[in-house]
Amino acid sequence: MKALISKKAEISIEEIYEYIAKDNNLSAQKIVNKIHKAVETISQNPYIGVAGRYDGTREFFVPRTKYYVVYEIEVGFINIANIMHTARDY
Repeated sequence: MKALISKKAEISIEEIYEYIAKDNNLSAQKIVNKIHKAVETISQNPYIGVAGRYDGTREFFVPRTKYYVVYEIEVGFINIANIMHTARDY
């Protein structure tokens, strides 16, 4: 199923990269790559995540990071709503 990344999620990915890149560009790129791999995993297996905090959402934790992908399964596609750090509020 096709995964569409929302503008909010795109901005979150950019902010994650910029924050980590202040200290280490390579680590920032690795985290972003893991996030994109998680989105690919979700697109191949939409129900892999757990039920989200809000009705209709699901959450998939990005392996070996402190980030998770918030998404919704829509008719014909998956909406990647946001990327969150575990220490931040929804």
